[in-house]
Amino acid sequence: MFKLSTEQHTAVINNTHIGGQPGEWPTVLCGSIFFAGHKIVKDPEAGIFDEQAALELLKTEGRLADEYGLGRMVDVIGETGTALKSYVKFVLENTDCPLLVDSSSVRALLDAFQYFAGSQVMERLVYNSIDPRH
Repeated sequence: MFKLSTEQHTAVINNTHIGGQPGEWPTVLCGSIFFAGHKIVKDPEAGIFDEQAALELLKTEGRLADEYGLGRMVDVIGETGTALKSYVKFVLENTDCPLLVDSSSVRALLDAFQYFAGSQVMERLVYNSIDPRH
């Protein structure tokens, strides 16, 4: 099996292992939800969405991760702080995996992290700084 010559590090976020040598840990499934234009989003400013449809997507993703032995993270995307907080709360309540907190708006990200700062859920939240536009 392929092995990287440089030392590899592993991050463990809420029992999900990320990194390490190829094959050391299972691949992590990172499904995105609430992205711009996502048909389950009813009001992207206020964070109103079809909760039943969102729950079904999360259940399907969880089932597939379990079925294929994958780690799991959910990429939660919001356009405003209000929306992002609403979405993150919903996913936190309906999964036990880590969440990538994602937005094209730095203000929305700051609002969300300030809201959750100091709470127990912070150990499950990851600031998603990967942005294809930059």
